[in-house]
Amino acid sequence: MAVRGNSRYFFEKTIPMLHRLTPFLLLALLAAPAAVWWQTHDAAAIEPAAGPAKEASGHGGGKAESGVVRSHTGKILTSTPTLPHVSTGAQQVITSDMLFEQELLAATPEQLQTDASKHFLQTRLRFNPFSHNPAKGPDDALVTLIEMTDLSCVQCMDTLKKVDALLAAHPSKLRVVNIHTPVKQFNDVNMAAFYGKVAQRGGVFWEYRNALETLANPTPESYFDTLIAIGMDRLEARRLMQTEARRFYRELDADARLAGQLNVGNPPHVLVNGIHVGMNGLPLETLDDVVTYELNRPRQRELIP
Repeated sequence: MAVRGNSRYFFEKTIPMLHRLTPFLLLALLAAPAAVWWQTHDAAAIEPAAGPAKEASGHGGGKAESGVVRSHTGKILTSTPTLPHVSTGAQQVITSDMLFEQELLAATPEQLQTDASKHFLQTRLRFNPFSHNPAKGPDDALVTLIEMTDLSCVQCMDTLKKVDALLAAHPSKLRVVNIHTPVKQFNDVNMAAFYGKVAQRGGVFWEYRNALETLANPTPESYFDTLIAIGMDRLEARRLMQTEARRFYRELDADARLAGQLNVGNPPHVLVNGIHVGMNGLPLETLDDVVTYELNRPRQRELIP
């Protein structure tokens, strides 16, 4: 009797429960095959954003296109994705390096836009002049011109005139330093340079140098007469020649050794912020262009030293 009672209880409780669950069971049985079919037929439509191209069906079951891969949305996929061109206000955005190169090119005179010129513009002679070298112009000038000349060199005078013209045109932006560079390295008696030292000690070096640019008959006597003509006291000049001669020649020898170490060749030379203009460098006729370049070039970063 206990067994029959339990069976009756089971049927009374279970059958109604199964009856209520029947719609859900039928839905599950129908959904399983549909999921398998969807995974099987849609797998080929999902492709990576990049990868080797291969044939695939077009969107909507169209005919396969050779060498074309499309996503399930119909977008053509390529093996080499490209970066978008970013623009702001209809202007394409460029990098700081690209902007620097554009500004540098715009500041470079046409005569200097050659591979050979670019080498000299970027490869510069870097050194500190001696404290005894005559200098004029602001200490913080944008451009420093180091003139390496022999004051007895007639050919050097034209270069010195160009330097003077540039200094007159840009007095607040240029600084000029003079370094004695003899035409003959072992010339022990260079009277033009020696009297230049006397003039420097007397505070009239640049007046003396400028006067030599138009000196018609350069001789030791005319060099001394030039000193007196520019306003130096005759007795003071002779005193310096007697008491300071040894020091003057030591300074001139130091300049000559420096020029030899730089291996620049015979004067005249002008170093424009280290850019070599002269023998073994840029032609002297480009001096104005090189100064223009240095005045106008962008300075977000320094060039190759």
